[in-house]
Amino acid sequence: MIDEYIKSLKQESTTFSSFLPLLKSVLDIFDFDFVVELGPGMYSTPLLMNVNKSIHIENDELWYNLLKKSYDFNNNSVLIHHKSNCLNDYVSYYNQAVFEKIFENYNLKLLMVDHYRYARKEAINILGNEFDVILYHDSEFKQNNYDKIDSNVTDNFKKYELRFSKLPHTGLLINKKIDVKKDINSVVKIKCEEYLNMNKIIDKEVNLYEVQ
Repeated sequence: MIDEYIKSLKQESTTFSSFLPLLKSVLDIFDFDFVVELGPGMYSTPLLMNVNKSIHIENDELWYNLLKKSYDFNNNSVLIHHKSNCLNDYVSYYNQAVFEKIFENYNLKLLMVDHYRYARKEAINILGNEFDVILYHDSEFKQNNYDKIDSNVTDNFKKYELRFSKLPHTGLLINKKIDVKKDINSVVKIKCEEYLNMNKIIDKEVNLYEVQ
C-alpha cells in the first residue's frame, strides 16, 4: 500500500531515500539496542525494525494508517500516532518523553529525525542528549532550522553531513564518547556506491564531510 501511495506522489524515490547510505552505515557500524524514529517511512522503518527495540512516531493520520497496514509492528517495534496541531504539541510531547525517562536502560541509542520540518530542530534540542547517534534528513534546507540546534547538544557530538550534487543531504551526529570501531568514511563510501548503482545514478560529488 505504501508503494502505491509513494508512486501517486509522482516524485523520484531518491528524494525520500537519500539518507539510506548513511542510515545503513550507522547500522553497520553500531550495534544499537534502541531507536526512536520521528517520521517513519518505507525506506527507513523496515531497517530500523531490526533493532531490538524501536519506536516509530508518526503525526499524519493517513500515513500512520498506511504504515500500520504495511508492517508487522509489535511490542518490540511500536508504531505511535501522535496527533499534533501546533509546534507546542511537539515540544510538550518531547519534554514528556524525557520526563518519563523512556530512553533509559538502553546501551546504544539512535534517533532518526525525518518528520514535520518545523519540529525537527526542537526534537534534537530536547531529545538529542538522550541519544548516542542522531541522523537527520534534508540537512541543507534552511526551513528545518538545523543551524539553530543548541550548542549544549552539538558540543557533545561529532558532526557529519552526507552531500549529493542533486539529492537531499543528511546530517549525522555521533557522541564524542562513543568508540567508533570502523572507519565511517570507508563504510559510507561503500554504501553510497551501492545506493547509486541500485538507483542508476551518476554522482561524482557525493561525499561525507565532517562539519566543524
